[in-house]
Amino acid sequence: MRLIIFLLNIALIILILTHFLQPHSKSDSSKRPRVPAAAKNDLYEYDPNHLSQTQPTSTPESTATPIPTGVYVMRINANGVSLVSTDGRLWAQDKPYSENSYGYFGSTLTANGNCSPRGVNPEDYLLYDTIRYGMFMDYKFDLPQADTYHVTLYFTECHHNPGESRLFKILMQGSQVDQFDLVPLCVSPDGSRSLLTKSYDVAITSDNLVLDIGFQGMNDNAEVSAIQISGTQLVKLP
Repeated sequence: MRLIIFLLNIALIILILTHFLQPHSKSDSSKRPRVPAAAKNDLYEYDPNHLSQTQPTSTPESTATPIPTGVYVMRINANGVSLVSTDGRLWAQDKPYSENSYGYFGSTLTANGNCSPRGVNPEDYLLYDTIRYGMFMDYKFDLPQADTYHVTLYFTECHHNPGESRLFKILMQGSQVDQFDLVPLCVSPDGSRSLLTKSYDVAITSDNLVLDIGFQGMNDNAEVSAIQISGTQLVKLP
């Protein structure tokens, strides 16, 4: 009987030692799902981490379509410096287009107005009173993936007066999507000015990841004050 108890104790000790001496697997951080990094605060160059993190509080000049967290977003202050608008949106400095980036392309000119558009916070005049214009100009954006992108264009008319005209076309990927006269849409009969926004959805395929927004003047130069591009799908990080 004593022998049996002795053997059982030996077996129990061996079992305990085996449990504590065997190696335990460590967690492999490389197998953890990747979490998108926070969006950079300098959208000067295209970067896959230009992802929407939060949706600004709704204001008259905010985009009408909510931007989900984790999708591509890019905003340009045409003929302007980088800034943060009063609703918390970051706008990148304007610049010529270069590969793997964004910018204007073609023969363009710039102007600074003094529109003071109605319904816009005065602190945001610096965003909407800067203008890039030309008879034939484009803005190009190198995008991270195939997706349907929501394009919002912002316009002010700081130079023409009531009864005058600025008629031009908007093209997406070389095809006309709109045509309008900016003056009656932005300038009231009493001469007061307002902000105009135009929105378009553009399908981008994997064989051409460059978004091309074209502006063609008809009876005068086409112009734009600011541009916002946002995707609809989560960006797939490499």
